[in-house]
Amino acid sequence: MSMVDLVYHLLKEAKEPKPFDTLFEEVIDLKGIADEQRKTLIARLYTEINVDGRFMPVGDNLWGLRSWYPVERTDEPVVAESKKKKKKHDPDDDYYDDDLADELEDDVLDDEELYDEDLEDDLDTDLDEPLDDELDDEFPPFDDLDDDNIK
Repeated sequence: MSMVDLVYHLLKEAKEPKPFDTLFEEVIDLKGIADEQRKTLIARLYTEINVDGRFMPVGDNLWGLRSWYPVERTDEPVVAESKKKKKKHDPDDDYYDDDLADELEDDVLDDEELYDEDLEDDLDTDLDEPLDDELDDEFPPFDDLDDDNIK
């Protein structure tokens, strides 16, 4: 008989939940398993009991048979989430009316306006200045270029 089946029969006979350690010791004694193999078998038995649908943890490392308990029963306390109370709005308190997002947006808009004004000033200044004659001297006019001079 497998270790899981032995645990099932032990719990069925006891008719009450038992700690896993007690169940494991009883199974080891019934099977006559040596101490060297206990470490590997304890993990395997615990995993098999967890996976097997016949067993149910009932708290404090106690295990029972699922058939003993109604489907809806849980040992975990149900705590209703409390709703946070909203603070009353004080109309006299204007300090917190502006939020950070509005302030940042205003700052960005101010910066953009300043940038646009600076750009317009620069463009107006550039248009008022005469072209440099030095640039004209460095490059020949387009008419003077021949296809023969291109290499």
